[in-house]
Amino acid sequence: DDYSCVLYQSDAYHNWAFYYSNLKGEQPVARKKCEKALALRRRLYDTTHNTSHLYEIAQSLLLLGATYVNDIDGSLSESDFQTALQYADECLSLYESLNTEHYLEQETRVHQAVQLKGSILYYGGRKEDGLAYLKKAWDWNLSHPGNSYAPHFIGVAGEILKKEDWI
Repeated sequence: DDYSCVLYQSDAYHNWAFYYSNLKGEQPVARKKCEKALALRRRLYDTTHNTSHLYEIAQSLLLLGATYVNDIDGSLSESDFQTALQYADECLSLYESLNTEHYLEQETRVHQAVQLKGSILYYGGRKEDGLAYLKKAWDWNLSHPGNSYAPHFIGVAGEILKKEDWI
């Protein structure tokens, strides 16, 4: 049926985007694939109003925002900064709204988005604001050592915070 087809397509586009972003380092290709996944996931949610699709939307927003900082060589242009920040803000808002039970995995997702926003702010020239968000993600990570994203908090927030002598 149409629902299953759209669901599988959205997952395929998201997985391709992840592959191109994290394994091949081709951020523009990843961005295009992830934009398609996001559009399909929004369509699924608009049709079903199933909360699980909100998690998928947030996941694609997180990946889209990350494509802007995954290959950074210095700083983000103002237009890339604004676009990436919009993705990060929407992702953070979604994850916070879905964090009703405060389980570790829900809290981890919120702090993934906090870290993304911090990275975007940092590379977008809003250094102090970015460092504050990165420190928030870092501190949360230290107080929740069993979280599934710990290596990424260490590798992203930790590296920037060390470089800036915040930790």
